[in-house]
Amino acid sequence: MTMPGDLPLSFSQERLWFLDELRPGGTEYLLPLTLRVRGKLDVAALSCSLDAFVARHEVLRTRYRSREGVPVQVVGKPQPVPLPIEGVAESELDTVVAAELTVPFDLAADLPLRARLFRLGAREHVLLIVVHHIAFDGASWDVLAAELAELYRAFHAGTLPELPALPVQYADFALWQREDADTRLAGQLAYWRERLAGLSPLELPADRPRGPVWDPAGAAVRVEVPAALADRLTALGRSRRATPFMVLLAAYQVFLARHTGGTDIAVGCPVAGRAPAEVEGLAGFFVNTLVLRADLGGDPAFTTFLDQVAGTALEAFDNQDVPFDWLVGEFEPDRDLSRNPLVQAFFGLHEVPGHRFRLPGLDVEESDVDWTAASFDLGLQFEHRPDGSLTGTLTYPTALFEPAAAHRLAARFQCLLESIADHPAQRLSELALTPDAELALLTGWARTPGYEVTPGCFPGLFAQRAAETPDRLAIHCGGQELTYAQLDAAANRLARYLRASGLGPESTVGVCLERSVGAVVALVGVLKSGAAYVPFDPANPPGRLAYLAEDARAAAVVTEERYAGLFAGTGCPVISLEQTADSSSDSPDWTVEPDHLAYVIYTSGSTGRPKGVQIQHGSYAEHAQIIAREYGITAADRVLSLASLAFDGSLEQIGGPLLAGASVVLSDPLFWEPEELAGRLSRHRITSVNLTPAYYRELLGVLTPRDPRVACLNMVNVGADVVTAEDARRWRELRLPGRFLACYGPTEATISSVLHWADDADLDLPSLPIGRPVAATSAYVLDPAGAPAPVGVPGELHLGGLRVARGYLRRPALTADKFVPDPYSTGARLYRTGDRARFRSDGTIEFLGRLDRQVKIRGFRIELGEIEAVLDAHPAVRAAAVVVKDLPERTLVAYVVAAAGEPDFAALRASLRSQLPDYLVPAQWVAMPALPLTPSKKVDRAALPDPSADNAVRAEPVAEPTSAVEHALADIWREVLRVEDISVHDDFFRIGGHSLLATRVLARIRKKLGVRVSLRDLFAARTVAELATVIERA
Repeated sequence: MTMPGDLPLSFSQERLWFLDELRPGGTEYLLPLTLRVRGKLDVAALSCSLDAFVARHEVLRTRYRSREGVPVQVVGKPQPVPLPIEGVAESELDTVVAAELTVPFDLAADLPLRARLFRLGAREHVLLIVVHHIAFDGASWDVLAAELAELYRAFHAGTLPELPALPVQYADFALWQREDADTRLAGQLAYWRERLAGLSPLELPADRPRGPVWDPAGAAVRVEVPAALADRLTALGRSRRATPFMVLLAAYQVFLARHTGGTDIAVGCPVAGRAPAEVEGLAGFFVNTLVLRADLGGDPAFTTFLDQVAGTALEAFDNQDVPFDWLVGEFEPDRDLSRNPLVQAFFGLHEVPGHRFRLPGLDVEESDVDWTAASFDLGLQFEHRPDGSLTGTLTYPTALFEPAAAHRLAARFQCLLESIADHPAQRLSELALTPDAELALLTGWARTPGYEVTPGCFPGLFAQRAAETPDRLAIHCGGQELTYAQLDAAANRLARYLRASGLGPESTVGVCLERSVGAVVALVGVLKSGAAYVPFDPANPPGRLAYLAEDARAAAVVTEERYAGLFAGTGCPVISLEQTADSSSDSPDWTVEPDHLAYVIYTSGSTGRPKGVQIQHGSYAEHAQIIAREYGITAADRVLSLASLAFDGSLEQIGGPLLAGASVVLSDPLFWEPEELAGRLSRHRITSVNLTPAYYRELLGVLTPRDPRVACLNMVNVGADVVTAEDARRWRELRLPGRFLACYGPTEATISSVLHWADDADLDLPSLPIGRPVAATSAYVLDPAGAPAPVGVPGELHLGGLRVARGYLRRPALTADKFVPDPYSTGARLYRTGDRARFRSDGTIEFLGRLDRQVKIRGFRIELGEIEAVLDAHPAVRAAAVVVKDLPERTLVAYVVAAAGEPDFAALRASLRSQLPDYLVPAQWVAMPALPLTPSKKVDRAALPDPSADNAVRAEPVAEPTSAVEHALADIWREVLRVEDISVHDDFFRIGGHSLLATRVLARIRKKLGVRVSLRDLFAARTVAELATVIERA
């Protein structure tokens, strides 16, 4: 019946109307059909048939308009459907069809159905019908097929069609759907509220980052399931009282879980939605989407999981009348326009009727249309074929996935189905996901062959180099220099002194020195003695130094007189280099073996105790030689070393160049601001430098295009924290010399383990890969079950090879947990890095962050749990959490719940500084009445607020500026530190400042006050008041 006036849309139509308003001109909701017709076609009868079909189904002559922002449907009178006829060649057909599918519908003005007829010959035509989804669904094609056959028969014969009158129209359905819906569907809605509570978006690993608005451009690949495999899956389902749909859905949810690492997987599945029975014969948009959610926690057997999926599906079918759009409004009222609401994956299974379209006297073949739109991150729809096989179509958005990635997904799903059929009782994590061909590819990428290196250990190799180039400059620092011969002799004296003191293999010797020529003598001398080198940072609190010396069982500490008192209570003998003056400088006459301990480096520990990483002589010697080859360092190079001697980066920056015969320039103990660094690079003709990303970015800020100060650079090596594609782009944009290298490597695998030389192809990437394993290193990305993660799928990065550490000093349980047997190399071990990573399609590795909460700030690897452990142990603290916030610099922020009253932040800072290095002391502090918790009662770190004037509690009262200079400096500090309340007595480095931010302060002082202040001045005058005095006296 024809309805007068404006009519409401159905809930599904309303969603499509909203999306069309949001993205006008979109074509993602076009439903195309092509019919190849062979024989003598009666074009007039066909045209009349289309007219009659549209006349019968009002939804096909309905337009959709807005009345004061409310969409209504306006049913028009029957009118002819234009059927233009165009002669085309077979070779042109795909092109003209594709062009037609780029033409959108104007829902307010156009009929939602259009048709074109292409004539390929006198007895061969192709009919193209395009309908907008707002008026049609998959089942509507069956309605069209049945009615078109009768309409064409009748008009071709000159008789009246014998079709029953339609009892209702789509507008009746829309009215019925809305009538008393709240009451009628209250019970079902309650089911979905409980079922979908707390549902999170599915995060499939994609090739490209998601844009702010969904891009529907899509493509598809086939997934073929042979009849024999389909029969086995059907039999499996029958044994568990599950339909083929349920078996395939369960497999799909396992597939998604294995790709995302999640255990809470929701998939959208279509149901016909054609209730009541009167609408069975109608064209229209009736299909509804059910959200089928599965819990894969506990890693059950597939058969057990299938039982869960079957039960969930049956419950959902019993509650299928609630429109999907109601659920969207219920659970996602604030739409994320970058993805489909509620579900980001889709699954369907339906029968394919043989030859749906039949026209009397003609051979009609339904043809595939090479056109795909993507509404979901991933869609998989299977069709039963008459021969018993299944044909799947895996649909994906081209904005997220490359075609090669989609083909790999299809191959993996087929592999998973075969594994399920073969081993249905296996746990979900044990089911094979990755095809053999992809496994072989991953294995090849994971292993890098080694170079031929000179056998031996560092002491002997260095002695050999010193004998070959005795007069070449080895070390320069602060105006002091040593040739290779001088360094070798000084190191020999220390080595002999240590041996004479009873120290040798497996002894540990602490070295507590600032960066200096003497520090390098100590490093080489300890290694030559056969003992293990253990560096201590003299800037650390005495308590921490005492702990490290005790934990390392240091048999002696090489230091200067001014630091000797730091070890007074440890029982460690203190040795100065001056004491070794009378020792012989002859080369040692003892042998250092590759399995002897070379050094111990302490890194942050999650229990609050630093852990000592043990590296053997063979590992260090191999690494020093290989890394020099990887970096291309030769005797002609001058390498700048900026790393703290307490960190393993210094061992790479010193050892590798020395074995290559290069000259090493150590930076002064005082931090160099970027301008000074640029000058030093020029003055010392530096050819190779290693920088943290933050320091590198500050340096770029003072460099000009083709800056002559870096003219000698052959390589800039950026690492120790996340390196971005923007970092590489900026180097290229400034047209600076030398290659850009991103490096990655934990202490436990002997420093840099994975490298990436950036090239032009990287400049347009959203992120820069960390690269490929260095020579003689293996790098595997493994899933939680220890199997290789497929290409593009995140897993934990594991590193292997001869350079894997011996383990943690006197921490056997931790060693057993982090150093595991290498399943790909008998007798070898892998180090579990705790880093999320994935292999990209080009074989490079992409870093995705920490699995735990260990972070890096300004190159320092920090275990947040270590800081929290110290805070939690304080009697004035009831609870504490420490996180990293971008303010905009990465900053440690402590959130404290006091045991009583308000927290005394001054006391807490002092307590931390007495136990931890400065870089482990939070820069920002926030008092909390309680820490926010997740439903599982864990601290909800994402809910912790940013520090602000409203929630931050200061340790000392604010002293306001009194002079013009103080006011200017306070303003500069507020701008740089993003801290509102600045006291003129605040220590710059105690309220969030650090070396890199200090350089920004200096630049702003020059601009605002016209005064040049040195970085040394700021280190000495750390408060606004003190620095103002310096400026006023200048």
